[in-house]
Amino acid sequence: MTIILFSAAIAAALGAGGFAGCTSQNAADVNEIFPAVEDVRWEVLSDDLEIFGAQDMSVDDRYVYVLGKPVGGEVMIFEKAHPEKAPHIMVRRGQGPGEVVNASGVERGKDPGEFLVFDVETGRLLVKLERHNLSSLAFSHDGSRIITGTGGDDVKIRCLGQDRYLVQGNDLRTQPLSGRYFIVSGDTIECRYDNYPLDEDLWDLQLLHGHLAVSPDGRNFATGNVFGGLVEFFHINDTSITATGAVDLFPTLVSKQGWVYKPDDNALVGFVSMTADDQSVYGAFYGTPMDSITAGHIAQWDWSGKPVRLFNTDKRIHQIAVDPTDSHTIYGIISDEDKAGEQSIKLAKIVL
Repeated sequence: MTIILFSAAIAAALGAGGFAGCTSQNAADVNEIFPAVEDVRWEVLSDDLEIFGAQDMSVDDRYVYVLGKPVGGEVMIFEKAHPEKAPHIMVRRGQGPGEVVNASGVERGKDPGEFLVFDVETGRLLVKLERHNLSSLAFSHDGSRIITGTGGDDVKIRCLGQDRYLVQGNDLRTQPLSGRYFIVSGDTIECRYDNYPLDEDLWDLQLLHGHLAVSPDGRNFATGNVFGGLVEFFHINDTSITATGAVDLFPTLVSKQGWVYKPDDNALVGFVSMTADDQSVYGAFYGTPMDSITAGHIAQWDWSGKPVRLFNTDKRIHQIAVDPTDSHTIYGIISDEDKAGEQSIKLAKIVL
């Protein structure tokens, strides 16, 4: 089992090989590759959420969903019209009806009034919202086994529509590590993508700490990694996954010592969250050493990998999600400092 000595420390800090078309920049040069750079401020919407961090979030026309493992459940649901209200705590932990053991992702579904929660432990069952009414909310396991076997948070799943799913991580039908990305439909792997832009010793980093953003039409996705400034762009065809480009904002400075990954002294913290609409990809990153994290940045690209804008924000960022009804608005889970200097985690938004 590979041990990672970085992400847990990043969470604490927040709360308190060649590749075609890939170019590398020093952190100081990041501003220079974007045609527009803007300073933006988060609008804080909630009180302290009383969670250590957030693993995922999504937004639809009425609600904001946050996978943050609050007390009593896995998911917090905020009403967009009244974000100041206490969130609804949903999706209980357990192995009973409508419960999950270890949720790894939450996203709005392709059908109106639906959102999806993925359980990467027992059964890996898809959990669906049946009624778009929080006062009569109901969940059910729909019986889908998107992947089989057992695993952990390294497996990430995104819905592409029509019962098709993008799976990042090991194909758990076979052992040992056997692939990077898969398109799964029912019991069938329609296609797979097994190439890595980094040296073989660092492959696990991308599986364990890669953040996915999928376009709503299910035709494109991008990934960014917390262990560096590498962002990759892909197109999903009917029968294949094609790499369309990559940008390396700053290098991945991590070495593997036995079963331990250790960042170099001058390693920079990369991407902590990715989100997308059909026109753009947004990535939240830091580009600073772990011990000097202050406020996060949000980079915007088009789906060809062309840089569009860079936003310098005023808060530490845990997660981001673009509003599907307003592409100028991004919701986020951020760390906010009170007058006494204490950090708390809150829901916020910015208008770009």
